[in-house]
Amino acid sequence: MTIREAAPADAEQIIAHIQRVASEPERTILLGPGEFTLTAAQEREVLSEYGAADNAVYLVVEVDGGIVAVLSCSGGKRQATRHSASFGMSVAQEWRNKGVGTALLGRLVEWAEDSGIIRRLDLEVWAHNAAALHLYRKFGFVEEGRRREAYFLNGRFVDGILMARRLQLSGAGACPSRTVRRPEQSEAEGHVRPPAPKLPGDEE
Repeated sequence: MTIREAAPADAEQIIAHIQRVASEPERTILLGPGEFTLTAAQEREVLSEYGAADNAVYLVVEVDGGIVAVLSCSGGKRQATRHSASFGMSVAQEWRNKGVGTALLGRLVEWAEDSGIIRRLDLEVWAHNAAALHLYRKFGFVEEGRRREAYFLNGRFVDGILMARRLQLSGAGACPSRTVRRPEQSEAEGHVRPPAPKLPGDEE
């Protein structure tokens, strides 16, 4: 399992991954079937923008040449918000509860601490997603608020929980490719923010 920064050449695989997750019968992301409409050219442009930004990163998890998870994180575009970044991730159904989300979130925190810019990471998670809440709390994220009945999913209204973690910077750094071992104990992954830029989503 390799965690690395996404490249424009990954566009087609990323689109296919998000479309598979969006088509699952039990909604685990905000996107539904047919709602992810970016073309490969548009996705390549988005990935190029991530690669050029100094306060954003788009990570993918690769197994045997295929992408099984993605995470997008971007900071504010104004000077007052450049240090604060929101993120979201999506894990393929067959790779959930195998430590992928734990490894991916750990890599994000490392990147943020090494960025020299990011001082805060935040996200929104569905209140009923106990596994995701456990994962984020394990990484030091704390609840900052709740958006009551903000979503209508699988036939019911659900709350969104706002969570954040403040970071200690360790200096400027890039995000090289990195091969990681699967943890002995795995966690489920999930939250409401988008698995791809500019689109809302969630992963469990």
